Amino acid sequence: MATDLYVNTNQEAGVRSIAGAVFPGKLMVLSGTYEKTAADNDTSVLRLGTVPADAVPVGTLSLMGNDALAGATDIDVGVYSAKDGAVVDKDCLSDGLDINAGAALGSERRAFQALALDEFGQSLRTLAGGAVGDGDDHYDIAITGNTFGTATGTISWVLAFILPQ
Repeated sequence: MATDLYVNTNQEAGVRSIAGAVFPGKLMVLSGTYEKTAADNDTSVLRLGTVPADAVPVGTLSLMGNDALAGATDIDVGVYSAKDGAVVDKDCLSDGLDINAGAALGSERRAFQALALDEFGQSLRTLAGGAVGDGDDHYDIAITGNTFGTATGTISWVLAFILPQ
């Protein structure tokens, strides 16, 4: 016989509770377009926006598209301190994306590819290894171009986060 049960033991026992996969909060979206220039070359950092450190990234709703950018074969998406600009974890959201060939509307790539299944629902602070009370209450979400090339073209993004209540 097949198993038929709630994965939340409280619900299985008939106790009213919120399932563990429910994250009550407000949805925050960072969206924008940037025209990459030849000056945005290897090791350049493009800060896309600032979010609270306790924000929870929503990988399945976060997309990035771009024109073909010859030489842009290794970019990361991660967090930098909004307080002092220092790198916190430059690749905790995506590591080693190859955007050389481009990705048009309808074929965008997931912007948060580094998130493992067991990391869903974790805050940026946790994903980036920051300690609670480390003084950074906001992070800059940034693209780091490890191998960014010198091609010019458009990079667009829609990044979703849940702000816990």
